[in-house]
Amino acid sequence: MNQGQVRRVVQACAIAVTPICLCAALVYLDVPDTDLTVADLNGVDPGGLRLLRSELDSLPSDLPVGMRAELDNIRQLLAGDLTQLNAVRPPAGIPAAVLVAAGKVDQIPDPVERAIRRGIIGIQIRHEQEWALSSSEGLFVVTRRGGHNVHHDNPDLAVSAIRHVLTTVAVK
Repeated sequence: MNQGQVRRVVQACAIAVTPICLCAALVYLDVPDTDLTVADLNGVDPGGLRLLRSELDSLPSDLPVGMRAELDNIRQLLAGDLTQLNAVRPPAGIPAAVLVAAGKVDQIPDPVERAIRRGIIGIQIRHEQEWALSSSEGLFVVTRRGGHNVHHDNPDLAVSAIRHVLTTVAVK
């Protein structure tokens, strides 16, 4: 499936879900782990939090305004002891599909940083599988194919997740 086809499926999904409810189901495509704690990161490496924060600073500065605003929001959530980050909770009781792109760590050339990021991905997997398991119609997928932009790198998988929650919503 090419990107144009994926875009049409996503647009059709948005149209299909809108009349039901604005939040009838959720698909998480490699989203930040909001259950992460400083203790989790220190358990992987004492520099884990610094590394996580520096990832945002490595992104291009010429991003669209909306994307920059979202990154600023994430920076604020990662500030301090992660209390603000941990206050962000996925809603319970609705169908959810969670995709984690574990392949992004394979793209890191430095072996020390790659090992730290693998440890952080392991924590993300443990936390986010609970998001899917807390949904009566949850789906949890980890892929090594592609990076953070899993919808571009692995569009069939992203579309399958969307179809999963739409089918669930349509049955209800």
